[in-house]
Amino acid sequence: DLDPLRRFERSWPGLGGELDALLEQPPPRAASGLLALARRELAGRLPGYPAAAMETLERVVSEAGEA
Repeated sequence: DLDPLRRFERSWPGLGGELDALLEQPPPRAASGLLALARRELAGRLPGYPAAAMETLERVVSEAGEA
């Protein structure tokens, strides 16, 4: 009961499952998926969401995955 991952998954089972699946992917795909998930969950909800920085990160990760 003290495992923080388990508490997270109990509170947000869908999101926990998505995170788990993403972390099993190869690094470029995992990074791209994590950024997309962060955008989906935080953009419009988090005051001061760094949209420009996220776009830059997404571009860099995409280019790295193509290499």
